[in-house]
Amino acid sequence: AAIWSELLGVERVGVQDDFFVLGGHSLLATQLVSRIRRQLGVDLPLPKLFELRTLGDLGREVLARRLEEVGDTGSLLADLEGLTDEEALALLEEEGK
Repeated sequence: AAIWSELLGVERVGVQDDFFVLGGHSLLATQLVSRIRRQLGVDLPLPKLFELRTLGDLGREVLARRLEEVGDTGSLLADLEGLTDEEALALLEEEGK
């Protein structure tokens, strides 16, 4: 929502708001894809924005793609729960570097 608000120059964006109805166009759509990639770490093909016109639809797509990258979250959580406190701290310190 913050990315949309900034790009479109609007104060508030709702879940059902349509990017193109709010003033979006192909150049802004290109900038949106670039910011989503940079800020959220998700590669989204530009044509997807013409299908996923509302903030809610786009948000669900971004979340789905992030979850695909993580893979089996149950397995990941099980691995994390099996760490000792020292191992968890070491991972956090390594992540912060």
